[in-house]
Amino acid sequence: MERGGEGGEDRPAAGMTFLAIGFLALSAAAALGAGAHLIVLEHARIVVALWFLSAGMAFAMLLLLTRRTRVAASAVLAALGGVSLAEIVLALAGMPRGAPATAFALGVAMAAYFANAYIGEILADCPPGTAARRARWSALPVALGATALAIALPFAGLVDSGDTARLTIVSLAAELCLTLLFVAGALPITLTLWNYSERFIAETNRRRERRMRRAYRASMVSVPRWGMSISGIALVFAVLAFFSAGPSVTAGDTGRFLLVQVLVTFVISLVAGAWLTAAWRETVAIVLSAIFLQLLVVAFASRAPTGGVVFPGGAFAAIPISFLAVLVVARHARYLRADGDESQIARLKGIEEELNPVVYATAAAIGALLLWPFVDIATLLLLVLGAMLAVVVTPAFATTIETLLPRRRSVEELYSRR
Repeated sequence: MERGGEGGEDRPAAGMTFLAIGFLALSAAAALGAGAHLIVLEHARIVVALWFLSAGMAFAMLLLLTRRTRVAASAVLAALGGVSLAEIVLALAGMPRGAPATAFALGVAMAAYFANAYIGEILADCPPGTAARRARWSALPVALGATALAIALPFAGLVDSGDTARLTIVSLAAELCLTLLFVAGALPITLTLWNYSERFIAETNRRRERRMRRAYRASMVSVPRWGMSISGIALVFAVLAFFSAGPSVTAGDTGRFLLVQVLVTFVISLVAGAWLTAAWRETVAIVLSAIFLQLLVVAFASRAPTGGVVFPGGAFAAIPISFLAVLVVARHARYLRADGDESQIARLKGIEEELNPVVYATAAAIGALLLWPFVDIATLLLLVLGAMLAVVVTPAFATTIETLLPRRRSVEELYSRR
């Protein structure tokens, strides 16, 4: 039997099929329109070539994650369609271009998680329409959290910015919002167009089981002794990063800018963590990880040849993508706790099940950013470290906090048998 095939009760409704085809057509038309605008009006053929190569590398990474050509192509097209439509709207409105490569990279990472969530629902024997709705509401909250941080970080520097810089930041916000709209709205519906055979389901289950076995060692951070060890190592690196960035931190305007960035990150990570995890220990771990990532950014920037630059351009892409990975793993652990798993077991399973999506989503984002001139080696290192932060350091922080401040349990919880 083929899911979504002819004659089956799992076939998506005609209205949903029409909507999915419409989204695909709109995404393709927006991408072609933006490309034509660059070639004809701006004579920027090299930029179009860079977009084509970036989309191709992102597609290759998503294909490794999903092993489904149409799914990977739909994910890339959803992210590209949102960015392209934003560029067309901004050009018509006479607004400056924001940071389309950053929006595309974040959109590709979000699309990877949406596609992975949809395939997971298909493996759980959900009809396509139900799978699309569940995948959307599973991945949408983490995408909103990452998008909020991606918008807030540039806006934090508006006080000392000129009119052109402010318009550019507004354009970036428009690009991010339209990309999120396309990925969250169009992609889950578009994925219902494709058939998922029993052979594909069996092969995907076997592949996921192999990947989970390989991820077992990383999941050991949920064990107290390993979690506390990793937390101690992370604390040492955080202190080194802080003192390495000492001149930048103490500088007048730079210090104020950094303080605003840290406060913005603290507020958004606190709100997102409390909303997505509903557990204060995990929320504190998310906040610590986000601030740790900020310190790494400042440390890298302080070692740059220019010096004194707190947030290089690539960091505005690396931080939200890394934060997205942190939220994905934490959110999945919450679902497992809701199903009855202990918090330690939920973290262990969460790492095993989400390690590979995080790796491939980060690789897809790196592929989307790799060729652009504003991306340097520090940006790529931040993305790699962000993936490690999501699957190793943040769960280790949560394990350490729970070990030092254990949860209160009743006698029934301690000695009752399931």
